[in-house]
Amino acid sequence: PDELKEKSSPFFLPERANCIVTGRRQLPKEATNPYQFDYRKYLYNQGIYSELIVQDREELICKPSSSLLAKVYQIRASFIHKAEENLHPSIAKWQQALLFGHTDSLETSVKELFQRWGLSHLLAISGLHVGIFLAILYFAFIRTFQMTREKAQCLIFLLLPFYAFIAGGEPSVWRASLMTMLLLLFSFKHGSLHRLDLLSIVFIALLLIDKHLIFHIGFQFSFLVTFGLILSAQWFQQSHSKFQLALKISFIAQMMIVPLQMYYFYYFQPLGMIVNLLIVPYFSFIVIPTMFASLLLYVLPSLVQKVFESLFLWLHQFVLFMLEQLDRYFSLPFMSGEINLLLASIY
Repeated sequence: PDELKEKSSPFFLPERANCIVTGRRQLPKEATNPYQFDYRKYLYNQGIYSELIVQDREELICKPSSSLLAKVYQIRASFIHKAEENLHPSIAKWQQALLFGHTDSLETSVKELFQRWGLSHLLAISGLHVGIFLAILYFAFIRTFQMTREKAQCLIFLLLPFYAFIAGGEPSVWRASLMTMLLLLFSFKHGSLHRLDLLSIVFIALLLIDKHLIFHIGFQFSFLVTFGLILSAQWFQQSHSKFQLALKISFIAQMMIVPLQMYYFYYFQPLGMIVNLLIVPYFSFIVIPTMFASLLLYVLPSLVQKVFESLFLWLHQFVLFMLEQLDRYFSLPFMSGEINLLLASIY
């Protein structure tokens, strides 16, 4: 993978590399007009305060790190590269996005389509993806390897941090992974802790590690939605059917992010709740499990692989086509413009 990336970028750096750099330091550009994108502020919110201009590749001397974390990132890079080599391009890019948090290969039009309809959470690895990963592991440990429940939970506890890094290490995946780890830890000691306390502990812990996460959109969306779902638990329990429960969850998730949606994107899609109700189960029960199954395609006969790919591509392209048609003919966004903190608080 290093050779491929070096061809496209002379300044490709391996993850966690140790570098000696020679260059000219300067401040990032800031906005000079009202409402213009402020690149300096954008970098500042990520803890980056200046730029270093490197003119020549020879001014950049890097040595790959031998740390454990660097090896984990190498494993992640090898998975991404193997998908590009062995899978159909359309399946490879969805596997990279949904399992490893690498969305660079997805078309911009697809990412914007998901953003418009409030489906971006499906592309950001979060509780949904972690939950499916845990269900697969738990089933494999209990049914296939005949492990006891306690041993299976211990193994899952040890594998979760590894999976968080493999999945890209975004705030949403760490939120889900750390909450699960705390739940397992308390279950080992036969204790319990309210989920709101678990969420608060993880929230504070992540901010202690990196205070700039508070400006991360994915961090804000993930914790706000989870906070709303926890507070609505009693209302969920009053549901008379699974469909009603799914409708309530979709409603709460959409309503919780309305202020952020308007603040960052200046609009809200009222029909997004209905679309989520249809697309989220499709991704939960078909797309994401299929992406996990695609990890085994490398060792199966080519005929099996082609049949598998053809069936998935036919269904997935049909669903995306229907979503595009919905976006084309039934998109009725509420254009709010930017809202201030006072209005968001009242909401």
